Amino acid sequence: MSKAGVSVRSESVEAVTEVKRKRKRVEIVKITVDGPDGQPVEVDAKKCTKCGEVKVLDEFGNKKGGTLNKNSVCLLCDRYQSRIRASNNPDKKRERDRKWRENNRLRVRETQRKWRERNVSRKRKTDRKYRENNRDKVRESQRKYWEANKDVARRRIREWYLNNKERTRINSHRRFAMKRSLPQSWCRRSESRMLKKFSDSCPLTLAKNDLHQDHFIPLAWGHGGSYLGNLVPLYCVLNDSKQDRHPFEWFDANKDRFNLSESAWNEMTAILASQNGLTPSELRAFVDWCYANKRTVAQTKRDNERYGYKKPSLEIWREATGLQFPIRVDFGTSTQLSAIGEYSTASKRTDCASNPDSAKEAVM
Repeated sequence: MSKAGVSVRSESVEAVTEVKRKRKRVEIVKITVDGPDGQPVEVDAKKCTKCGEVKVLDEFGNKKGGTLNKNSVCLLCDRYQSRIRASNNPDKKRERDRKWRENNRLRVRETQRKWRERNVSRKRKTDRKYRENNRDKVRESQRKYWEANKDVARRRIREWYLNNKERTRINSHRRFAMKRSLPQSWCRRSESRMLKKFSDSCPLTLAKNDLHQDHFIPLAWGHGGSYLGNLVPLYCVLNDSKQDRHPFEWFDANKDRFNLSESAWNEMTAILASQNGLTPSELRAFVDWCYANKRTVAQTKRDNERYGYKKPSLEIWREATGLQFPIRVDFGTSTQLSAIGEYSTASKRTDCASNPDSAKEAVM
């Protein structure tokens, strides 16, 4: 090796040695702090080489080979430096985190599980937002999972249906109305209010078991929807018999066959009329109009596009007949509707109060 090379190496070694000489050794000192019982206690402490503050040893991270196996930089300064390094080298930080997660999968899963348990509502909100912003990606992921795990997916779906019968029933009513582009605001609160109004029983037979939730105005007509005021609990035999027939005509044709009471029918229709803000005679006129003006799904969609939202049949009937009364049903649309409530016939318009059959004559 040349003399020049030896000279350069010796100069670099001397420079490193000089830096080591200048590096100060942090000494342990005693400071007084308040103990757990409030009494002053002397504890070991040392000076942070970054911020220069004297702090107790608990505020320093562990480091093998350091003074008392503690780092020379306090935790606060160390975190600040780590954030700066991560911001200056994002790719390096991302790769390091990925490798750490791969080597600590069980630990990561356990941490995520505990976080989800502590932040249930926050997790649900973030998941919903992600699904809304990544619909195509979510569908593709679900499709691939279904193809690879058909048996497991079917078993999970079946178990979920068995364990969530109430939610399944409510979702079914909403889905049926949604498929026909009809209003759907049916929910648990609506169902509980309906059952409470009819004493948890069929209003015609007083049966409390084997109840179905019947759409008084059938969805197959292209009118009505799934909302409080169009759903009523019926005994399963009656619901199977009624299907999509005209409710008033069905009752007249089957009241003797099933031994149904006329007063019970009138009481049920009065409740439905009140929930829709109508009189019983107006409810009959509204049902007759829906039956005479059935719509296909395509026609319903065209009407919704023309109005700009899922306009309820009750509003369309009101415009067609020229009747003026406030809409008191929550159809789940974008219109400004008041809350569901009983409609007082005493406060109704005077023309229908004096002649309750006027609405029926207007549409017959």
